[in-house]
Amino acid sequence: MNKAIKNNFIGIGKISKGAVAGQKVVALDFIGECPGRECKLFNDCNYLKVGPCRLRKLFLYHIINTYVTQITDLKPVQLTKIGALLLPLWDQLVRFKMEEATLSEITTKGGLINPIYSAIRETIKTILKVEGECVKVKGGIEIPNGLEELNQYGDPNFYEELTQDLPECPEGLDIEAVTDEASADDLGI
Repeated sequence: MNKAIKNNFIGIGKISKGAVAGQKVVALDFIGECPGRECKLFNDCNYLKVGPCRLRKLFLYHIINTYVTQITDLKPVQLTKIGALLLPLWDQLVRFKMEEATLSEITTKGGLINPIYSAIRETIKTILKVEGECVKVKGGIEIPNGLEELNQYGDPNFYEELTQDLPECPEGLDIEAVTDEASADDLGI
Protein backbone atom coordinates (compact mmCIF):
# COMPACT_ATOMS: atom_id res chain seq x y z
CA MET A 1 0.00 0.00 0.00
CA ASN A 2 1.34 3.44 -0.91
CA LYS A 3 1.47 5.45 2.29
CA ALA A 4 2.82 8.68 0.80
CA ILE A 5 1.02 12.00 1.04
CA LYS A 6 0.54 13.85 -2.25
CA ASN A 7 2.86 16.78 -2.92
CA ASN A 8 0.04 18.98 -4.26
CA PHE A 9 -1.70 18.81 -0.84
CA ILE A 10 1.21 20.43 1.03
CA GLY A 11 1.25 24.15 1.78
CA ILE A 12 -2.02 25.14 0.12
CA GLY A 13 -4.18 25.64 3.19
CA LYS A 14 -6.15 22.47 2.58
CA ILE A 15 -6.47 20.74 5.95
CA SER A 16 -6.78 17.17 4.66
CA LYS A 17 -3.50 15.84 3.27
CA GLY A 18 -4.81 12.45 2.24
CA ALA A 19 -5.04 9.12 4.00
CA VAL A 20 -2.51 6.66 5.37
CA ALA A 21 -3.67 3.10 6.05
CA GLY A 22 -7.27 4.32 5.79
CA GLN A 23 -6.77 7.13 8.32
CA LYS A 24 -7.00 10.80 7.44
CA VAL A 25 -3.87 12.96 7.81
CA VAL A 26 -4.58 16.59 8.64
CA ALA A 27 -2.26 19.58 8.92
CA LEU A 28 -2.28 23.36 8.93
CA ASP A 29 0.63 24.30 6.72
CA PHE A 30 -0.07 27.54 4.89
CA ILE A 31 2.91 28.47 2.74
CA GLY A 32 2.83 31.92 1.27
CA GLU A 33 3.49 32.77 -2.35
CA CYS A 34 7.09 32.97 -3.49
CA PRO A 35 8.02 36.66 -3.26
CA GLY A 36 10.18 36.34 -6.37
CA ARG A 37 13.07 38.79 -6.56
CA GLU A 38 12.16 40.19 -3.14
CA CYS A 39 13.25 36.90 -1.54
CA LYS A 40 16.77 37.13 -0.11
CA LEU A 41 17.44 33.61 -1.44
CA PHE A 42 16.16 34.31 -4.97
CA ASN A 43 19.55 33.91 -6.68
CA ASP A 44 20.43 30.77 -4.70
CA CYS A 45 17.05 29.03 -4.95
CA ASN A 46 16.93 26.15 -7.43
CA TYR A 47 13.15 25.79 -7.42
CA LEU A 48 10.31 27.17 -9.50
CA LYS A 49 9.57 30.70 -8.30
CA VAL A 50 5.80 30.61 -8.87
CA GLY A 51 3.07 29.76 -6.37
CA PRO A 52 3.82 28.71 -2.78
CA CYS A 53 7.52 28.71 -1.85
CA ARG A 54 8.70 25.44 -3.42
CA LEU A 55 11.66 25.07 -1.06
CA ARG A 56 9.40 25.05 2.01
CA LYS A 57 6.72 23.01 0.26
CA LEU A 58 9.11 20.25 -0.84
CA PHE A 59 10.85 20.21 2.53
CA LEU A 60 7.54 19.69 4.37
CA TYR A 61 6.46 17.12 1.78
CA HIS A 62 9.57 15.05 2.49
CA ILE A 63 9.22 15.46 6.26
CA ILE A 64 5.59 14.33 6.42
CA ASN A 65 6.28 11.43 4.08
CA THR A 66 9.24 10.35 6.18
CA TYR A 67 6.96 10.16 9.21
CA VAL A 68 4.08 8.36 7.52
CA THR A 69 6.29 5.80 5.79
CA GLN A 70 8.56 5.07 8.77
CA ILE A 71 6.10 4.97 11.66
CA THR A 72 4.54 1.61 12.45
CA ASP A 73 0.94 1.11 13.58
CA LEU A 74 -0.15 4.71 13.16
CA LYS A 75 -3.04 5.77 15.35
CA PRO A 76 -5.32 8.72 14.54
CA VAL A 77 -3.91 10.73 17.44
CA GLN A 78 -0.37 10.25 16.11
CA LEU A 79 -1.38 11.42 12.65
CA THR A 80 -3.05 14.46 14.18
CA LYS A 81 0.06 15.29 16.22
CA ILE A 82 2.28 14.93 13.16
CA GLY A 83 0.12 17.36 11.19
CA ALA A 84 -0.84 19.77 13.97
CA LEU A 85 2.38 19.85 16.01
CA LEU A 86 5.37 18.47 14.16
CA LEU A 87 4.77 19.78 10.64
CA PRO A 88 4.39 23.42 11.80
CA LEU A 89 7.57 23.07 13.88
CA TRP A 90 9.47 21.72 10.88
CA ASP A 91 8.13 24.63 8.80
CA GLN A 92 9.35 27.04 11.47
CA LEU A 93 12.76 25.38 11.37
CA VAL A 94 13.07 25.63 7.60
CA ARG A 95 12.06 29.31 7.74
CA PHE A 96 14.75 29.96 10.37
CA LYS A 97 17.29 28.06 8.24
CA MET A 98 16.33 30.13 5.20
CA GLU A 99 16.90 33.29 7.23
CA GLU A 100 20.23 31.93 8.45
CA ALA A 101 21.29 31.28 4.85
CA THR A 102 21.07 35.03 4.16
CA LEU A 103 23.48 35.98 6.93
CA SER A 104 26.97 37.00 5.96
CA GLU A 105 28.29 36.89 9.54
CA ILE A 106 27.59 34.59 12.48
CA THR A 107 27.72 37.53 14.89
CA THR A 108 25.73 40.75 15.10
CA LYS A 109 27.29 44.21 14.82
CA GLY A 110 27.68 44.20 18.62
CA GLY A 111 29.77 41.03 18.49
CA LEU A 112 27.07 38.76 19.89
CA ILE A 113 26.06 35.54 18.17
CA ASN A 114 23.04 36.16 15.98
CA PRO A 115 19.82 35.16 17.82
CA ILE A 116 18.66 33.10 14.83
CA TYR A 117 21.03 30.34 15.97
CA SER A 118 19.36 30.17 19.36
CA ALA A 119 15.96 30.02 17.66
CA ILE A 120 17.16 27.16 15.44
CA ARG A 121 18.52 25.19 18.41
CA GLU A 122 15.33 25.69 20.43
CA THR A 123 13.16 24.64 17.50
CA ILE A 124 15.22 21.47 17.02
CA LYS A 125 14.93 20.67 20.75
CA THR A 126 11.18 21.19 20.60
CA ILE A 127 10.84 18.98 17.51
CA LEU A 128 12.78 16.19 19.20
CA LYS A 129 10.73 16.48 22.39
CA VAL A 130 7.37 16.48 20.61
CA GLU A 131 8.51 13.73 18.26
CA GLY A 132 9.59 11.55 21.18
CA GLU A 133 6.24 12.05 22.88
CA CYS A 134 4.05 11.16 19.95
CA VAL A 135 5.69 8.76 17.50
CA LYS A 136 7.59 5.47 17.42
CA VAL A 137 9.97 5.18 14.46
CA LYS A 138 11.00 1.85 12.89
CA GLY A 139 14.35 0.76 14.25
CA GLY A 140 14.10 3.24 17.09
CA ILE A 141 13.78 2.57 20.79
CA GLU A 142 10.25 2.10 22.06
CA ILE A 143 9.73 4.71 24.73
CA PRO A 144 6.36 3.91 26.30
CA ASN A 145 6.38 6.78 28.79
CA GLY A 146 8.19 9.36 26.66
CA LEU A 147 11.66 10.82 26.81
CA GLU A 148 11.48 11.59 30.52
CA GLU A 149 11.74 7.90 31.45
CA LEU A 150 14.60 7.33 29.00
CA ASN A 151 16.48 10.32 30.40
CA GLN A 152 15.91 9.15 33.98
CA TYR A 153 16.65 5.44 33.60
CA GLY A 154 18.60 5.21 30.35
CA ASP A 155 18.18 2.65 27.60
CA PRO A 156 17.99 -0.81 29.19
CA ASN A 157 19.32 -2.40 25.98
CA PHE A 158 22.31 -0.08 25.61
CA TYR A 159 25.06 -2.52 26.58
CA GLU A 160 23.56 -5.43 24.67
CA GLU A 161 23.33 -3.33 21.50
CA LEU A 162 26.80 -1.91 22.07
CA THR A 163 28.41 -5.35 22.17
CA GLN A 164 26.46 -6.92 19.31
CA ASP A 165 28.52 -8.04 16.32
CA LEU A 166 31.91 -7.37 17.92
CA PRO A 167 34.75 -9.30 16.27
CA GLU A 168 36.24 -12.26 18.12
CA CYS A 169 39.49 -11.74 19.98
CA PRO A 170 42.44 -12.77 17.73
CA GLU A 171 43.90 -16.18 18.58
CA GLY A 172 46.88 -16.04 20.90
CA LEU A 173 46.13 -12.51 22.12
CA ASP A 174 46.45 -12.23 25.88
CA ILE A 175 43.80 -9.66 26.84
CA GLU A 176 45.32 -9.30 30.32
CA ALA A 177 48.60 -8.14 28.75
CA VAL A 178 46.96 -5.35 26.77
CA THR A 179 47.66 -1.88 28.15
CA ASP A 180 46.50 1.58 27.22
CA GLU A 181 49.84 2.24 25.53
CA ALA A 182 49.64 -0.80 23.24
CA SER A 183 48.76 -0.07 19.62
CA ALA A 184 46.96 -2.32 17.17
CA ASP A 185 50.31 -2.95 15.42
CA ASP A 186 51.91 -4.04 18.70
CA LEU A 187 49.10 -6.52 19.19
CA GLY A 188 49.20 -7.91 15.66
CA ILE A 189 45.65 -6.80 14.93
